[in-house]
Amino acid sequence: MKKNLFSVFLLFISVTVNSQRYNYYSNLELNKLTIEISSANSIGINHYTPGYSKNSDFELNTVNVGARYMFNPIIGLRADVGYMNLKNKNKSYSKDYEVQLPTFGVQGVVNASRLFNINESIGRFGLLLHAGLQISQIYSKTPDEMDKVNPTLVSRSHNTGRKENNIGIIYGISPQFRLTDKLALISDISYLNSFKQHFTWDGALSPESNNLSGKLVSYSIGLTYSLGYEVMHGDWDY
Repeated sequence: MKKNLFSVFLLFISVTVNSQRYNYYSNLELNKLTIEISSANSIGINHYTPGYSKNSDFELNTVNVGARYMFNPIIGLRADVGYMNLKNKNKSYSKDYEVQLPTFGVQGVVNASRLFNINESIGRFGLLLHAGLQISQIYSKTPDEMDKVNPTLVSRSHNTGRKENNIGIIYGISPQFRLTDKLALISDISYLNSFKQHFTWDGALSPESNNLSGKLVSYSIGLTYSLGYEVMHGDWDY
């Protein structure tokens, strides 16, 4: 975790220094604000209770809505809200489970296309890097496991109806493709590492041997739209 934080810190120091060559941004006729909507396949990596496992089938189980503001063509800030519904579809390899997660995130954004001066050569394509914090609330809808001998007794609790608040580091990479001057197709791969997550992804309590953490990966695709009176957003060249 400390290595991840240090790497992110070094990246943004580098970006801040390099972005000084774009101090003329305020004089350019480019938009700075975009809104986006996307859908994703989110997969809890660990931890799970024995008998439960991640869903290996592709499923669009997440929706995100966000806004991004670029202070200059290289560096910006992004905020988003989302909703995840993680559950198993293939009952042959996992018992039934379901957890729901509303999320809120704030992240720094780097336009890697401009940072590395490849925006002219790749044309309509673009590449964004992002990292920051995400707050989530795990709500378990997984039924408790009942004792086989005495069905009135709970053999394993899955905290049905209970909630747990979490915060974690999220980072990822977002390739883009400009469809029109203001509309772009965007995809994303993000990795979330939660701090002190007591719930497993099936809703039970995680043992201390698992370090009380949770890891999740998300693959998304969506659209971004540039707001403003100018022809094009600062992500792109004319």
